[in-house]
Amino acid sequence: IQHLLVPRTLFLTNIRRASQALAYDNFGDPVAVLKKVSIQNERVIKNGHVMVKYLASPINPADINTIQGVYPVKPSSFPAIAGNEGVAEVIRIGSGVKNVQIGDKIIPAAKASGTWTTHAILSEKDVTVIDKNVDNLFAAQLTVNPSTAYRMLKDFHKFEPGTIVIFK
Repeated sequence: IQHLLVPRTLFLTNIRRASQALAYDNFGDPVAVLKKVSIQNERVIKNGHVMVKYLASPINPADINTIQGVYPVKPSSFPAIAGNEGVAEVIRIGSGVKNVQIGDKIIPAAKASGTWTTHAILSEKDVTVIDKNVDNLFAAQLTVNPSTAYRMLKDFHKFEPGTIVIFK
């Protein structure tokens, strides 16, 4: 799995002006439809929302299939920011946010949340706070890969009780 890692300089220079993202206006070959875009950041974060800066966002087959339009999970509208999973740090919070603090490390809980971006504004209910000590590359893959591996093991092979599976 390859990782889309955005240089730290983008985070520092664009936090007050614009975020950079990979977006698409319609389904198709990712090479043909993905475009780098700038998105103006909102000056005021809405009630119950948080602003995050992404630390890592993997590229996996589900992302490619989503962009192609053949994956069951699809963006709610176009243009859409690509990416289904990632890990981010909370950098601002809106009023009414109760369970998330500035500096928290989060993973998005909503499907097709658009993680191939430097920054995003997400609803507090659509984030899961994780331990700050979890490695960024590991955390970025928590929402899709473990459940996919579990389903593959559960659905395609009958294991006897006590069987140990080792991944390399």
